[in-house]
Amino acid sequence: MEKALNDLIKISKKYKKQKDLEHLEVEYLSVFYEGKDFGNYLYKHLSPYFVSNGSSMGEKNKVYCFVLESVDDYEKYFVHAKKIKHYSPSENQVFQKAKYIISTDEDFVYDSQNHCIIYTNRDETIIFSNRLHYNQACKRVIRDELIYGLVQSQATPSIMLHSSCAVDNTGKAILICGDKGAGKTTTLVNLLDLGYDLLSNDLTFVKQVNGKIWVKGTPESINIGLGTASKFEQLQDIIPENMRELSDHDLWSTHLKPELNWQSFANKFNVKLISEWTELSTILFPKIGEGLVPECNKIEKIQLKKNLQNSFRGINVGHNIPWSTLIEKRHKEVQSSEISKLLDGLLNKSAYKIRYSGKKDELSSLIYESITKKLS
Repeated sequence: MEKALNDLIKISKKYKKQKDLEHLEVEYLSVFYEGKDFGNYLYKHLSPYFVSNGSSMGEKNKVYCFVLESVDDYEKYFVHAKKIKHYSPSENQVFQKAKYIISTDEDFVYDSQNHCIIYTNRDETIIFSNRLHYNQACKRVIRDELIYGLVQSQATPSIMLHSSCAVDNTGKAILICGDKGAGKTTTLVNLLDLGYDLLSNDLTFVKQVNGKIWVKGTPESINIGLGTASKFEQLQDIIPENMRELSDHDLWSTHLKPELNWQSFANKFNVKLISEWTELSTILFPKIGEGLVPECNKIEKIQLKKNLQNSFRGINVGHNIPWSTLIEKRHKEVQSSEISKLLDGLLNKSAYKIRYSGKKDELSSLIYESITKKLS
């Protein structure tokens, strides 16, 4: 075991001396990798939310991504390593990894699902994966495990919510929460069709600064169900030609959800894609169903807390301890009192439960009559 790990350290030192490593600056990280193809792939999956705009962000952690075709041959060396659980906010699932701790600053993690080995040494992370899984494995570690963890482990900590988010013409954000199938995506698309700007779909970061609640999107995939797409002229082209004559019931029943590029999604509705932190004004919990009479009711704090609990994701809620030594050490410095203040601030926001049939005119009336007037 010790010899095998030392071999990996030697390989990493050798690879780092290569003259042809590509380089991409992203938020919190400097990423070095092999081949421009991965750079384009990574840029696509981080843009526009976490790609550096060139401004100085202080000292960054370094991440190296290397191809190692024999990576799965090392699995046998981790048979007796410590088994750890990793919570993925993207998947909302817990996965197992094997971790071999060398010291408080140095360890190896083997991830059999993603066919990769992650070597951490102080503030440096090295990812090995075979060519077949290289792009996806490295992206998952960089985005879902390192960047997401670092965002939540700052001096001003954030939490993650399973939610969509749109921005109104005053520059304030409306957060859309709820259970799967409640109508979050349809409500988001309705708001875009009404001229609201796009901030997030699926996952949203939330933090508090100077008593104000701020939100920021995450570059998760945008997958639109065919039932939702059929209701909007701008989305007709994502429905396969051989399915365009299907009934509404059949379209809603299919599990096919075409993936859309973030900027393309915004462009379809001629709205802006907002990637910066944006002040939050309102939280909506929609329920959509055919024949539902439009209705809007304010949610009180006690009920809001219960409603939000199912939406919490990430390492700042529950017992979702990160596998990464880097994130774990930084997260220990996050004050629980700051998280409590953030949650209290979130509970002080105006929140409404809305019911409607899914039509944008009904949603527009609900927002204006029941929400905008009350806030003005």
